[in-house]
Amino acid sequence: MVKRRTFAFLFKQGLREIRSLWKQFLAIVAMGAIAVTLFVGLQANADGLRNRLDSLYQAGNLADTYVTVNPLKGNQGELTEIRSLMGEEADVEARFYSFARIDTNNAYCAISTSFPTISKPSNMTVGPDQTDEDFFVVDSVLCSKEEVTNTEEKMQIGKAVKIEFDLSAFVKEGFIENAFISAEDFRPFLREGVAIEDTPLKNLNITLNIPVTGYMDHPENVLKASYSVSVFLLSSSLFAKAFDVYLDQYFTEEGADLFYG
Repeated sequence: MVKRRTFAFLFKQGLREIRSLWKQFLAIVAMGAIAVTLFVGLQANADGLRNRLDSLYQAGNLADTYVTVNPLKGNQGELTEIRSLMGEEADVEARFYSFARIDTNNAYCAISTSFPTISKPSNMTVGPDQTDEDFFVVDSVLCSKEEVTNTEEKMQIGKAVKIEFDLSAFVKEGFIENAFISAEDFRPFLREGVAIEDTPLKNLNITLNIPVTGYMDHPENVLKASYSVSVFLLSSSLFAKAFDVYLDQYFTEEGADLFYG
């Protein structure tokens, strides 16, 4: 009997407290509900991000290990040594990364001799001219998709776009001075009407026109804060062809050959 009376007294006392402090009571209930909602939402987002990450690793075959070397001071022996360290069963691919501007967008150019199988693109749309040896595949967010509206003029398959490479970093490393003869030595090999000041030797940049062969979603682009610094893939063969056309604007055939040593 005493226990029942004690419980009834405490219950009535609690009701009185709730009546007098009902706003605080509702606030506590609301805070608890918000906390539960946030926890459930964060848990759901974490699961979604984890699933997306797993799908990206699987679709893009992201590399387990990245090794960065200086392309101006490195050599082919480094790639052979990396392959020996990774073991015979490991897949190893090499590509050259360079900062560039593609039309009006900042980007990283990944140049390789063949189409990548590691850190490879997914959700691709390709044109009839793309092969494993000739490819220029850009980020789909820069291309002519109806849902993409962040650029006024979209890149389209088959349409040539301008890619600008800055050579100043190569000059700082002594690449041009050590590998090439001086700029003045090219003067006898200029085409008629071309001034040495107009050539890439003075401007320290080159601008190539290369037609887009396809667009893609690339796993390395997900790591970027924005698509203004996305990765695009370019084959070394297409780069060489465009570079030959570029040199032909300024130099005779003999002068263009000097760039290749």
